[in-house]
Order: sequence, then C-alpha cells, then structure tokens
Amino acid sequence: MSIFLLKRLTALLCTLLLWSCGDDAAAPEMPAPEPPTNLQATAINSNTVVLEWTPSVTSFDNILNYLLLIPALEDTIKVSKQTSSFEVRGLSGGTTYMFFLKAQGTNSKLSIADTVEVLLP
Repeated sequence: MSIFLLKRLTALLCTLLLWSCGDDAAAPEMPAPEPPTNLQATAINSNTVVLEWTPSVTSFDNILNYLLLIPALEDTIKVSKQTSSFEVRGLSGGTTYMFFLKAQGTNSKLSIADTVEVLLP
C-alpha cells in the first residue's frame, strides 16, 4: 500500500470519526421545568399579600429561580428557588390582584404558570 493511499484513508477515517461525533454526541435539550403548584394568596392587610406555593418537582439543580408576574402592577419579580413564599407589599385595598408564578430552568425555559387571585380588604 502506498503512503499516499494510507494518508488518504487516514484522513477519510478522521473525517468520518469527527462527523459521527458531531450532532449524535450533543446532549439532549432539557425541557422546561415543571411548574410550582398550590399557589395560595393571603391578604395580610389592605396593601400586603403573602403568596405560598409547593415548589416545582423538577430537580433543584435545574431550577434557576421563580418568576412572579403581577399584571396589575406590570411587574415581574425574581424569587429565589430556595423559598416557597413571598410577601408583596404596596398594593391597593379594595382591588383584586392576579398573580402568576412560573419556574425558570437553568436553560432559561419557563414552566407554565400557577395562578391565584385575591381581593384585598
């Protein structure tokens, strides 16, 4: 076998090995995390609500944080993944508020939201 042919076969083999390690070796994409559940809101007074929930069942290491959306205030608050409650202050009495809570994965994907509505006294 000539050196030229041996070099060509080696180059071809290297190309095939590199090609087969490409897309096939990529890790599968992580799905969005499971949502938190049992979101509950308790009006403490006319301007404060305490929200409590059951954490997402997604692995703790795959959760980045929770996102609390408050449409009436046009606000989104990042909440630590290490907590399962949050106090919202500065609300207006006699107003109904809706809260949406999502889990944000380390891959930046969001779960569907758990929702709750509360009327402040």
